Amino acid sequence: MKKSGPTNPVTQDLIDNIEKLYKKDKAPFWKALLKHLGRSTRIRAEVNVGKLAKYAGKEILVVPGKVLAMGEVTKPFKVAALAYSDTAKAKLDASKVEAMSLDDFIRKSPKASGVKIIV
Repeated sequence: MKKSGPTNPVTQDLIDNIEKLYKKDKAPFWKALLKHLGRSTRIRAEVNVGKLAKYAGKEILVVPGKVLAMGEVTKPFKVAALAYSDTAKAKLDASKVEAMSLDDFIRKSPKASGVKIIV
């Protein structure tokens, strides 16, 4: 059976960029992120904002999937995700949470220090 993976060209480009960073730095964070992003869409992570608020701290929270709107945000934090639902994005913006795409995160934090993967 052929291995399933992302077929979206944007996601494939993102994976290629992360692979380049991993080859350059050998940081275990990039390898773990590649593992999660390489999965098929059906089993990719879906995380609610309530779970993000629970784990929020000084680290940047990275979601290798979609952020959904269930839950409450009680404090500001930084999050990077592959995608956001419209209501989750509105809820995060209203709570002064810095929500960015994974592509933006890679440009801002190529060393991947102070980050945590949430699945």
